[in-house]
Parts: sequence; structure tokens; C-alpha cells
Amino acid sequence: MGSRKLKNSILLLLFFAADHALAAGPVIEVPVQATCQEHIASEPRVTAQDWPKRARGREISAYVVISYSLDGSGKAMSPTVTDSKPKGLFEESTLGILERTEFVQGAKAPSCTYVRTYGSVKRAER
Repeated sequence: MGSRKLKNSILLLLFFAADHALAAGPVIEVPVQATCQEHIASEPRVTAQDWPKRARGREISAYVVISYSLDGSGKAMSPTVTDSKPKGLFEESTLGILERTEFVQGAKAPSCTYVRTYGSVKRAER
């Protein structure tokens, strides 16, 4: 992760901690690993608008898993939420983040997995 992305991530975390009294909830585990990350050209900056209003000010540990494909256009195609915890909280915002993610032009892959975590989440080991 570049120093600018790390700085932005830290600033976003501090924003939520200070303004919304966000504390980490219990640690949960993501059952799958992300794939096709080597095809990501640029990831969008996550903003306060990406954090659902219902989750603000609550102790949250969450993840969303999305299946998608790459057809060479530089965008994720046919994104479908395949798993999330808790259900019904971060799915829409995570789909929006994936929609804003840019992939390498010409990269093709029939089956990819995107994993976005929030709060205290243990990712699957490689």
C-alpha cells in the first residue's frame, strides 16, 4: 500500500473514531480470499459517504464478498454479492466502491472475488 493510500486510510479511520465514536467490534473472519487484485489499476478513495448511515457510531466488524468478471473494459462486470456479515449493511456501499475501481485495460478473467472489510476483520490466509 502506498504511503498516500495509507495516510488516507488512517485519516478516514481517525475521522470515524473522532466524529462517530466508532470502536472496533468483535473480530470476525472472512471465509475467502480476494482474487484478480493484480488487475487493479486504481482503487477509489473511500469516503464518509461509503460508510452506511445505519453503521455510523456503532461498533462494527463487517465484510462483503463480491463475485465479478473482467472483460477487458477496465470495469468489473456482473458484480454479485456472494457473502456478507452482517447482512444488509455494507452491500450497496461496497458495490459502489467496486464500481469506482479501475482495472487494467485488456485484463480478462471469468471469475474474480472482491473482499472489502470494515472494522476488526481477520482475512483468509493465503
